Amino acid sequence: MLTTQEVINEIIPILDNSSIRRASLFGDYARNEQNRQSVVDILVDCEVYPCDMKSLKYNLEFALNNRVNLINYYNLYVYPGILDLSLEDIERDLFYFYGSSSVSIYEWNKNKFKFPNKDCIGYPYFHIHPYKQDAVQYLVKNKPDWVTHIIIFGSSVTTAHLWYKDLDVCLIGDYNEDHYSYRDCKLPDINYDFLKRKSLQHLIESSKAGYPVYIDILEKGVMVYEKI
Repeated sequence: MLTTQEVINEIIPILDNSSIRRASLFGDYARNEQNRQSVVDILVDCEVYPCDMKSLKYNLEFALNNRVNLINYYNLYVYPGILDLSLEDIERDLFYFYGSSSVSIYEWNKNKFKFPNKDCIGYPYFHIHPYKQDAVQYLVKNKPDWVTHIIIFGSSVTTAHLWYKDLDVCLIGDYNEDHYSYRDCKLPDINYDFLKRKSLQHLIESSKAGYPVYIDILEKGVMVYEKI
């Protein structure tokens, strides 16, 4: 029976040749409580969707000579209830071992309000008021190169939003290298209000300093883009 570290050592080369950008163990192997009946439980975050989970599962089971329970974070987040396990159950003993352990776009948004599917153009835009979804999608597609994260906040992520209100945007990244390039990612008929921070840590520090707008971004803002 493989140890947790031996399992991780076998998994990493396979993930290096896949579209997986983050992976974590949960269950018995995450707790170092595995036995001969234990399944290797893995939660993954894909860079590209759809992700070929069947081939990846086959390769992992072949390398480990063990059953693998491979779960895509996207499916857990977008289709809650699709599995017997909830995200809260999985996160209870989550052990990051591959990629960044920083918060992912799905983790950031998991408790945020979702508009009805009939009003939306898909993930992650179902967190944005229908009046502003197209503008946010355009912003993401035409973002400056320096942007690492885009967070929408203010009334655009609430049911109280009105069509004429500004679209409040927080751009994260090293904006000094191209300070005004974000002007090119705006639709002409939408009023934008931009804030900028150097990093997510910079945003967190600003909120801890007591600035209400940054507290609002952290608590209610919806992340619509993260740089891979």
